[in-house]
Amino acid sequence: MPTRSNSTPETRRCAVLVASVGNRLLGDDGVGHVVVERLAQEAAWGPAVEFCTLEGDLFALADIAAKASYLIVLDAIAGEPVGEIARISQGRNRHAPSFHQADVASVLTHLQAVGVEVPPWEVWGIRIAFPTVYTDELSPPVRRAARELKERVTRRIGEVLRGLAADAEGIPPS
Repeated sequence: MPTRSNSTPETRRCAVLVASVGNRLLGDDGVGHVVVERLAQEAAWGPAVEFCTLEGDLFALADIAAKASYLIVLDAIAGEPVGEIARISQGRNRHAPSFHQADVASVLTHLQAVGVEVPPWEVWGIRIAFPTVYTDELSPPVRRAARELKERVTRRIGEVLRGLAADAEGIPPS
């Protein structure tokens, strides 16, 4: 099946790409961007980890996915309880209600189905209420969850990097 990218492990730009989606003007919907910005500012990842933000069109993931050996996407997820953190891994048939035209996991699955090169991926989200006002502030429960999500994703990036390094050295998984 043809792919949209000729990327190979040798031509990829980074080991892990952390992308966020959302709308900063809709308060809690921009929580993924807040977490990505904190991750990018507070950690000395070097060239192995890159960060990017997508403002709305989830299908733009097709243009960036092949740039990494592993993809982590951060988003707001519609639902209760507000502030709950959720993780959706590749291969799980799970839907995360979204305020976008489709949820991230469905978009990545569909991109793979039509031959777009998508590396192994996972989606992390924070549950939010439907945005009703324009603001660039996060609600208190989402602000607290954003701090926790940053810590969880920091640990996850480390795990992924160690796994990729072990794979490159031919070390079997334990």
